[in-house]
Amino acid sequence: MVYIKLFEKFQQDDTIPVEFHSDFKKLEKLIKSKNFKEVKKLLRKFKVSSKSDYKDSIFFKTEFPSEELEKKSKVKNLSKKWKLPFNFNEEELENLIGIFIEDEKVTDIFFKEIIKLNPQLEIFNDINFKEGDYYPKNNVIGGVCSRFNLRDILDFVDNRRSIDYVEDGNYIFKSIDDFYSNIYNSVKKSVKDIGYFPSPYTLRKILDK
Repeated sequence: MVYIKLFEKFQQDDTIPVEFHSDFKKLEKLIKSKNFKEVKKLLRKFKVSSKSDYKDSIFFKTEFPSEELEKKSKVKNLSKKWKLPFNFNEEELENLIGIFIEDEKVTDIFFKEIIKLNPQLEIFNDINFKEGDYYPKNNVIGGVCSRFNLRDILDFVDNRRSIDYVEDGNYIFKSIDDFYSNIYNSVKKSVKDIGYFPSPYTLRKILDK
């Protein structure tokens, strides 16, 4: 996902071109003062200046794997377009969260506004997020920006699945359970590249069509 790519890049200051250092410092002040018009201008600057090469990019294109899965499987409502705050689109917001993934104050500004705009997501207000654990809220925002459905966002926040290994073309998720591995690989046979790790609910929906 975009915000994970950015987080990995920004762990090292030398991956950020020198000409953008002052812009990155401005961004935090602009967000916390809620001057989102200027924030959008800087994001446009990053987008225009980014290269196709990962190494030289500071802005990434957002993809919607759930929409692709919906098209391939011909099963409706696997994806969901959520309302976003402050007139941002998914790509702008996901890149922004990638830059400030470890900044709880910035994360909270967007997290709270997204919940307000989307009553379905109020369930995340009941989750006891640990102080200093910035991943869950960022995963909610990342799921929203990727147009995941509610079940997929919940599963993403709870499990953050990863592949243990590949055997004979099948993905093995032993760290989660055999059940998930089996249904994921069953769906993969019919739709080829899934592009993300949907919830068991979404996978069953495809298998039961």
